[in-house]
Amino acid sequence: MKIYWGGADSGKLHLIKYAKLNSKTYARFKDYQIIKQYTTCKDYDYDVNDRLWWNVIENFFIYYKRKDEETIRTSNFTRERFVPLYFSSNTNNYCNQNWGKESEMKWDSRVLLKPEQFKKYLGKEYIDTAIYNRILFTANVSHTFDRIVDYKDKFCLDEVSKDVDLLFLFVHTDGDKTNEMEYYSNKFRNHHHIIPFKEDMVDSIASKLDKVGHLGHHLNGCNMMDLYNNRKHELWAYLDTFSNHIERVKNMLNKLGIPYTYFNLDRDNYVDVFGWGDNPLDNKMSHLHDTFDSDINYDRWQDCIKIAKEYLSER
Repeated sequence: MKIYWGGADSGKLHLIKYAKLNSKTYARFKDYQIIKQYTTCKDYDYDVNDRLWWNVIENFFIYYKRKDEETIRTSNFTRERFVPLYFSSNTNNYCNQNWGKESEMKWDSRVLLKPEQFKKYLGKEYIDTAIYNRILFTANVSHTFDRIVDYKDKFCLDEVSKDVDLLFLFVHTDGDKTNEMEYYSNKFRNHHHIIPFKEDMVDSIASKLDKVGHLGHHLNGCNMMDLYNNRKHELWAYLDTFSNHIERVKNMLNKLGIPYTYFNLDRDNYVDVFGWGDNPLDNKMSHLHDTFDSDINYDRWQDCIKIAKEYLSER
């Protein structure tokens, strides 16, 4: 089993698609649920616009703890999809604000329900319905579910990790999950731990500047240039979180005496590192500047490059 320690904007989406193309199983430990997904990729090819599509069967096991129940519940359901792979629901990008709007039949992965609707459709009478199962993927469950990280003794870790090829441990959750990360890292200490990094730091920081509008938590929806001109200390603090995450993971694994390897996102080959066979994916899956088709997109990317160099010179 490969344990991938990438945080936000660290190749996770690209890696998940690569795993699913090769019918691998992956699991994500989140605040309120553990999501385990078996995938059977029946076919994939290119459409008339040279865009990848796939036909996949996805079988989910989602573990969670309802507030009105003592035991861990497991929801299991299957869906089959025939859709393009180049799909993103990114919003508020600085460089290309239209990215993703034309993708996957103009449908994205967000669940845009009202708060009271989330609570309603998580009621017991809706268990195993399509809407209940769909909401299980979201973070909008705190009113109905307890944090599963607080109930380590109520689920079988061997069952959760059985057949899993790729695992993510609280790498993209809210708050400090250091204790949980240490606990499960130690449980899985004999597996292959991988820390991704970017060798081209200017490119890495520029990409994160471009995406601050939807990756920046309290800065979501903000304009990157406005932040730079008027709230630079907040923009710098946002950028610090990425290097801080890598250092925190390294220090944790070193403290526990758990060996790990680095994955160079600029140079290393996915097939060589993960060994899962074909990888037809290209950088357009995750690096949006490869999609720029207008001068204004390019000029805005140069803004990001310039500010990234300033940030790196100060840090």
